[in-house]
Amino acid sequence: MITLGIDTAGPAVVAALWKGSARSGGVLISNSQPMARGHAEAVMPIVAAIVAEALGNGPGGFAAIDRVAVLSGPGSFTGVRIGVAAARGLALAIGCPATAVTAFAAHAAIFCHDTKVDGPFTIAFDAKRGQVYLQNFNQLGEHSSDPAAVDLDKIADHVAPDAAAVIGPGSRLVVDALMLTGRDLAEGRDIQRSADIVARLGADLAPDKAPLPIYLRPPDAKPQRPALARAGA
Repeated sequence: MITLGIDTAGPAVVAALWKGSARSGGVLISNSQPMARGHAEAVMPIVAAIVAEALGNGPGGFAAIDRVAVLSGPGSFTGVRIGVAAARGLALAIGCPATAVTAFAAHAAIFCHDTKVDGPFTIAFDAKRGQVYLQNFNQLGEHSSDPAAVDLDKIADHVAPDAAAVIGPGSRLVVDALMLTGRDLAEGRDIQRSADIVARLGADLAPDKAPLPIYLRPPDAKPQRPALARAGA
């Protein structure tokens, strides 16, 4: 089985092809192009390039793909939406199922693979505006809470009481906020998503329904009221 993985939720467009299962397979090819914007224009050419190189040019190359996996968030609101839309469109065109991998699951898998995990842990992403996106996991890398957008001044109510570490781009924010409550959680560090992690994890996920984006809160940008009034006039 060949799984195409797509990740546009961060400051890069990432695509990879994975062959086999998550445990016994391997990456065929991957490409990561850092960019602050322009994900919508870049994602399809990057996908087409890796498919052509690994599976052949034309429709025949795409026909070899058995599943499309996408990083469904949280992350950049626009980036998440672009990736999910691309994955759903590709799966429809290829005639294969699509599935979603959360940013939390991706980080948890990398942490458990690369680190000796000594206990439960928490993953946090900087959500700006005094918040983090947060989810708790047990020692096996299984989530023990639902993902949520959490105010930093209420962080003690959401980090698992037995968490041994906080990881992810928002980890230092969580550690510092917990110190203000008298709780010392020493370890706080970031983990970078590997280029193949979405494709690798997607290979073992049973497709259920079309993937949906995970935003956890409304977008920061909002339509101006005068513009809405004019549109309705």
